[in-house]
Amino acid sequence: MANVLDSDRASTRQNSSNNKARWRKPAFGEVKCNVDATIFKEQRSYGIGMCLRDANGDYITAKKIGLKAFHNHKKRKHVV
Repeated sequence: MANVLDSDRASTRQNSSNNKARWRKPAFGEVKCNVDATIFKEQRSYGIGMCLRDANGDYITAKKIGLKAFHNHKKRKHVV
């Protein structure tokens, strides 16, 4: 796991220096998990997606999750 994190940090540093986001394959014998999320304001929900790829960049599996946002709009009285 540490090797995956270290290689991601190196990729992030390199990408931020030239302002181009590029996906890089993980090292041999490792997998990479890419995660993304979005907020649907009007529907008051959000989604999360993730995808695992191997050292060849080939798809292993993916998962998506859609969730409703919880908001408590009632004003609460604070007692001091």
